[in-house]
Amino acid sequence: MRHARVRAGLMPAVLLAAGCSLISANLRVQLDVPGNYASVDAIGTFVVPVPIDLNQNKDFRDHKDKIKSIDEVGFVFTAVNRGAATTLEIWASPNLILQPTRAAITENARKVLGGLTLAAPPQGSTTSSQDVEYYQSIDLQSGADSARLRELVKEGSCYLYAIGTTSGFDFELRGFTLVTVVTAAL
Repeated sequence: MRHARVRAGLMPAVLLAAGCSLISANLRVQLDVPGNYASVDAIGTFVVPVPIDLNQNKDFRDHKDKIKSIDEVGFVFTAVNRGAATTLEIWASPNLILQPTRAAITENARKVLGGLTLAAPPQGSTTSSQDVEYYQSIDLQSGADSARLRELVKEGSCYLYAIGTTSGFDFELRGFTLVTVVTAAL
């Protein structure tokens, strides 16, 4: 029994000597993206991508190579709808899509958010605005799309594209913020 206690006591020292980190922390990384991003499908698709570069955040840069897991990803923005009611989807791609039509986006990117209904503007008004806060727990998701989102966050940069599910969508995202929580070795 005494040998078992000695061996268990030596285990942390052996792991540290082997380069294993026993101390980790959750880091909340927030990236405020300046500008407004329009998505229009009235006369053909016109989608302005939201550029994401988490490497602008010092905490992310300092711990990027030590990330153990991507725990949560969240989006905060105001959606201003100028057209008919539609369902908003956000797609992510590691590369800029040069001609971001709905077909090109759905073929070359991965959906990371869907199912947000944007109401049509009230009668007599030209816009309908709603604030959106959306958080997605990655560990509760499975499949290729959530795995790809984890990869994109770990890489630190990507492009997000907002599209509507109905023909003729016309909306704009304002005040876009990406928030992620990662677990990293210290």
